[in-house]
Amino acid sequence: MLDEYGRSLGKSARRYVAFLCRGYLALSFLGLQLAGCTSPLKLPRYEAQGVGAYVNRQVQGDVRVAVQPITDAEEQRKYFGVVLTDAGVLPVLIVVEDHSSSRRFLIRDDLIVMRAKSTNQVLAKPMLQDMSDAPYAEPMHKVSAATSTSAVAAGDVALLAGNTVAAAGAFVFALPAVLMAVGVAKNAESAAIIQNNLFDNTLFTKTVMPNKSISGFAYFKAADGKLDFARDDGKVLDDLILRLQAADMDSETRYDFEFRM
Repeated sequence: MLDEYGRSLGKSARRYVAFLCRGYLALSFLGLQLAGCTSPLKLPRYEAQGVGAYVNRQVQGDVRVAVQPITDAEEQRKYFGVVLTDAGVLPVLIVVEDHSSSRRFLIRDDLIVMRAKSTNQVLAKPMLQDMSDAPYAEPMHKVSAATSTSAVAAGDVALLAGNTVAAAGAFVFALPAVLMAVGVAKNAESAAIIQNNLFDNTLFTKTVMPNKSISGFAYFKAADGKLDFARDDGKVLDDLILRLQAADMDSETRYDFEFRM
């Protein structure tokens, strides 16, 4: 079943490219951060370290996973071009290593889920694949049903590119707030760079090959307004739990990871 799922990823990949080519972007409460940019925005690639370099890490079988929320505003501005937490969006770095000599493990983006302990609510993922398309509609794990409640069907959300409003394709970047245009024409190039960078850094569904690793970001809508980590004494992070699954593509083995932020 997993091999069949893997083959279907080609269809999803084509959607990724098609969407990127359309150049649609939604930035809520982030447009003001682009103002005043007179030269092309240059964003360095985030270089993840090995799992052993992170405090929040776990090992199950041959799979090692580490997670690291990026809460520093300057670090976000450096690598994302905007401060995502100002819009209540928490970026979380995920690093997965396969320490087997022959086994492959599938990491599905729709099974990367974060919930709040206090309310048991699953947090929305502003960047989502159309969950109505197979094989995403197929329940593989308990969290699939919970995740689908936060999914937004393709075409239901309007995205902004400069001052242009357009319907979403296979992906949406939807923040539960009034969408704002990114501003004057001189910011259009920066907006496109930020958009492409967000997608390039996202951990979409991937296969971890033997003795290899993967890394990327998952983005979660953790607050209606600005996330202020300096004031909340860690309460926001303490309330969050991230879950993900590593599935052995050559057997029925599933490893379920749960991290407290």
